[in-house]
Amino acid sequence: MDYATLQKVIKSVKDIAATSASQIMLPKQAIPISQDHFSGLIPSLCHHVTVFVDAGQATIFSSPQLHVEFIRIYASEYHDLKREKCHLQECFLIIQTVVLEDEIFYKIHSIPDIFSFPLFSVNEPTLAAKGRSVDIHVIANACRGLCEYYMIIDLLSKLPSDSMIVRDGDLDVQYQAQEHIMAQMCQIAKHNNIVLAGVSKTSALLTNTGGSAIAALYDLAPVGLWSYQDPKAKTCFAKFHARSSYIFRVDVIGQDKEAVLKTLAAYSTDLVFLGYPYGLLEADARARVDKEEQVYLQNLFYSSDLGDEIRRLEHASNAHSVLDSMRYS
Repeated sequence: MDYATLQKVIKSVKDIAATSASQIMLPKQAIPISQDHFSGLIPSLCHHVTVFVDAGQATIFSSPQLHVEFIRIYASEYHDLKREKCHLQECFLIIQTVVLEDEIFYKIHSIPDIFSFPLFSVNEPTLAAKGRSVDIHVIANACRGLCEYYMIIDLLSKLPSDSMIVRDGDLDVQYQAQEHIMAQMCQIAKHNNIVLAGVSKTSALLTNTGGSAIAALYDLAPVGLWSYQDPKAKTCFAKFHARSSYIFRVDVIGQDKEAVLKTLAAYSTDLVFLGYPYGLLEADARARVDKEEQVYLQNLFYSSDLGDEIRRLEHASNAHSVLDSMRYS
C-alpha cells in the first residue's frame, strides 16, 4: 500500500469522525446533545444490596435442523461493596425445527428443565435478515438472553426492597418473546420496589448525523466523574471514575437514575478495569465459557454414541472449516 493512498484514508476517516451532531438516537426517541445534561457524579451506596448478572454460552454442535448450546448464568450478590452470595444456573439448550400447520418453527427445551421458551418462527421479522429465515445461532443467542431474564425474575422474589439488579447489557426490547418477559420482569420489580439496570460495555448508538453517540459525548464531557441524563429517557450515560477514559451506556428501570449511577460509581474503583463496576467483571468471568471448556464438552458428545450422527448433520451444512484449515504457499 503506497503512502499517498494511506494518507487519503486517514484524512477521510478523520473528516467522518469530526462530524458534529445535536441528538443521540435511541430506538424510540432522541436525546438532545447539550452541555446542560451533564452533571457531576459522587460515588455513594444508595442501594445497599446490588446483584450483578451475566451469562455465557458455547455451541456444542450445530446444523440447520438441530443445535445444542451450553448456557451458564451467574449472579453475584453484594451487600455494601462486599460479596455475600453467588447464584449459578447451567443448562443445555436443545433447539430443533418443527413443522406446525405448514409453517416451520424452532422449538427449544432445556436440560435440566429449568427454563421454558416460546416457539420461534423461522420467519420471525425481528430476528431474520431481510428475505432470509432466522439462523439457528440467532435463536441460541436470543435464548441465552431469556435465560438471564429468568434468573433475574427468580432473584426479584428473594431480594429485599430497594435492592438493585444490574445486568451486563442494555434493557432494550428486540424481539417479541423478549417483550413479554421484560414486561413481566418490570412488573415484579416495581411491585417489590427493586431497580433494574443494564450497563453496556460497548454501544452502537448513533447520533442524528450518523456518528458515534459515545464519541460525541466524549468531546463535550467535563473533567472527572459525570452523568448525562434526560428525564424522559430510561437510557443515560456515565463516566464512573476520574482516571478512566471509558463512557458507559446505562439503562435504568425503576427509581431515581442518579441513585443508580452513584451506586455503580462506588463499585467502579478496581484497578483491573478502572471505571467499570467490579461486580460485572466478576459476573463476566464466572459466566464465561472459555474455548477449553467448550472443546471438552464437545468431545463428550463426539465420543458418545451420537458422534457419527452429529458429524453427519454438521457436514451437511458446514464445509467452511475445511477451507479455514488450509494454507497456501
